[in-house]
Amino acid sequence: APDATSTNYDSATRTVTVVYDSVALAVTRSFTVSASINEEATGTLDNTGNIVIDGGDDDASNNTATASTTLTPQFDVTIDKTVDDTTPAPTTDVTYTIEIANTGPSTATTVELSDVIPTGMTFVSAALEGQAGSVSGSDITFAAVSLDSNETQTATIVLTVDANASGTLTNSASVTADSGETDTTNNTDSVSITATPEADLSIAKTVDQA
Repeated sequence: APDATSTNYDSATRTVTVVYDSVALAVTRSFTVSASINEEATGTLDNTGNIVIDGGDDDASNNTATASTTLTPQFDVTIDKTVDDTTPAPTTDVTYTIEIANTGPSTATTVELSDVIPTGMTFVSAALEGQAGSVSGSDITFAAVSLDSNETQTATIVLTVDANASGTLTNSASVTADSGETDTTNNTDSVSITATPEADLSIAKTVDQA
């Protein structure tokens, strides 16, 4: 604050105080206050300034002013999916690991992960950071979460390869979030396995006369 007698910031009350011993008639004093916006901040931020004058003011009705800033969150939620076995045998369990991450800078809210069980596989279990997923038909869904900037959460899904499954089985997962997503091209990921049927053939032979 140029020409100010003193300046102070009280972190407890979050108040900036600028003192001028005197301001001459028809003279304008101006200064700039800069602040960083917290990554989790949302909605509208109101910043209010007040003037207090020793000895009072003839008109105090114009001694307060407020400036408002409407925040628009910006974040990029990504998804990465892997599998522990790409060529499993029939009736064995396959474990899929899904990582959802937020590269920021804002907090991503109402982040929802979903997964589609491919034909030829049967659901065993699903959890996101310890919270069990829900199954309806071939759809697996998880309760919405929030992701801070640079935070990653991990989901694990276990499916069984059906006995008669054959060929390529593709498992797809996707993630959505509240408004503010800057790139939706990385919100879906898929991984494929190859199922090969197995059979155990036997033969028995008899004769009608020894």
